[in-house]
Amino acid sequence: MDFTTSTMYVNSREACAFLRVSPRTLDKLKKNGDIHYYKTGTSKQARTLYLIDDLQAYMDAHRR
Repeated sequence: MDFTTSTMYVNSREACAFLRVSPRTLDKLKKNGDIHYYKTGTSKQARTLYLIDDLQAYMDAHRR
């Protein structure tokens, strides 16, 4: 199978590690609309997933 980065999803913990931010900062970025995210499942069992490409785009736009 050939996987491209555009189809790779990560969970919140992995997204924090990728961006090098705390979970609280990731929540702020999500709530402010700075990072796109995807919810799966029902409310009690919902998972939040992030596309690697979306995280990389955020990093590229906010490079110092």
